[in-house]
Amino acid sequence: MCERLPRLSLLGASLALAPTIAVLDLVMMTTAARYGRPNETLAAMDILANIIIRAVRDAH
Repeated sequence: MCERLPRLSLLGASLALAPTIAVLDLVMMTTAARYGRPNETLAAMDILANIIIRAVRDAH
């Protein structure tokens, strides 16, 4: 089933990987950071909210 779904994969400069399947409203983001630090947690959420979700919406 997955081979037939249109997919979009994003790779960021910080090596954040975000494969998405827009028709399922699915975004999976993998990053490497120390999430105990508030500024790094906010940076990951910023990438998700301002770049990845926006790109998925534009792909629709």
